[in-house]
Amino acid sequence: MIKFQSIKSDVDILPKLFNVAAALVALLLIVLSLVGKWFKLPMYIVETHTFYTVDSQITLLFKLAQLLLFLLFGIITVAICKRGGAWMKPVLLWAICGFVSTLWYPTVLAHRDSEIMGDAAWLQQQFDTMTWLGGDVYRAHSERSVELGTGVNAQDPPDRLAVFKPPVGSMGWTQINDWMWWFGYGPSFAQFVGGSWFFAVSGYVIIGLSVLGFSWRKSEVEARSLFKSGVIWTTFLSVSFMLLTVISVKLVHWQLSSAKVALSESDYAGARKSIETASVIMPTLLCDSGVIRQLGYCDVMDDKNGSVDSHFFQIHRLERHGHYDRARSMLDSLAAQSDTLPRNQSREVSRQQLRVAINNINSGRYTRAIHYLDSVISNEQNCMQAQFHRQLMSLQTGDLAMNQKMNQSIEEVIQGVRSKTKRGVIASSAWMLAQGELNGGNVDEAWRARRQSQGK
Repeated sequence: MIKFQSIKSDVDILPKLFNVAAALVALLLIVLSLVGKWFKLPMYIVETHTFYTVDSQITLLFKLAQLLLFLLFGIITVAICKRGGAWMKPVLLWAICGFVSTLWYPTVLAHRDSEIMGDAAWLQQQFDTMTWLGGDVYRAHSERSVELGTGVNAQDPPDRLAVFKPPVGSMGWTQINDWMWWFGYGPSFAQFVGGSWFFAVSGYVIIGLSVLGFSWRKSEVEARSLFKSGVIWTTFLSVSFMLLTVISVKLVHWQLSSAKVALSESDYAGARKSIETASVIMPTLLCDSGVIRQLGYCDVMDDKNGSVDSHFFQIHRLERHGHYDRARSMLDSLAAQSDTLPRNQSREVSRQQLRVAINNINSGRYTRAIHYLDSVISNEQNCMQAQFHRQLMSLQTGDLAMNQKMNQSIEEVIQGVRSKTKRGVIASSAWMLAQGELNGGNVDEAWRARRQSQGK
């Protein structure tokens, strides 16, 4: 009873209760972050109508590291409290370590996971190609055939894919945009980052503020000392992680510069070795179409024409010189062995097939376009640009079942995209479905699809 009266008479009871509530919320957010996905790349299996999202294995490593930090600082805190020490400093340090390491997660992801980030970069590139003012969505509403009322021209995707610009040439602070991408905070991450990553960041921030709040109510002098310690540790850890990233980028820069020098000296084996060393430091370099072709160029010049990389270079060279049939024949041979290729190479095969399909669409060769589009869709579970053009082809050929299937697939995949401009893609797809339903005599379904295309 006496204890209750002392609590009741405490003038700081409300601030303390607020800090306790905030700390509990923060702990809940951190627990949720450990359960949920930090990165959510959308996937959709057309045959089974199954939508799911893929996270990186790097996420699991970060979660395990944060659990170890929790156990370590928990043990330290208990030991300090038993000796009569204050618990606030180790708890604050734990929150700072968790906060800074979580902010470093995009950097590690962008540098190390070539499969996830390569797929994310490609999906982001598809979305940008479809939604910019000269893209597929714009054309679907502005360049219309008389009968079908839909765009008959398709936007050719960029010839090159990359998670970020390779660190070559000037690397000063004038390239601040490139540095943001090298630190992992590029569109490929921002578009598909999971809410659980934000939970982790928010949770550690709130924990730190709660500890400072407890300390301030107890003693302003101790609170100022604790705050200074927090600033020092945050700065130290942030700078340490930034230096690790800068060193990694600089090492890659030196290796690529060495490769450039080796090429100028006709040392193609040495150039390839330098590029491969750079890709060990930063594996996502191998997502870069330009890097793949550079490796292929080294193989061709070193009389290793049978490598897969050399085929990509030769396809690119043949297309530039107008030998399209030879280039497509070589691409078809690569596509036949796509299942046995590493992900970076099989992705590049699908990208080139998509470019060929779009060229056939714009040339009016719909049968050949459908062949390439079906090949891409069967190998890629989130190629919305191929699905969009396949829906267009189904409208042109009167294949209502395929029209419906592609519309459903696009709607499923695009729900994993954060950008609000995805409404334009949904509207264009629904509009093509409405045209297909109307041509098939399904007036009610056509009306529903038409209303959906209008956002109703």
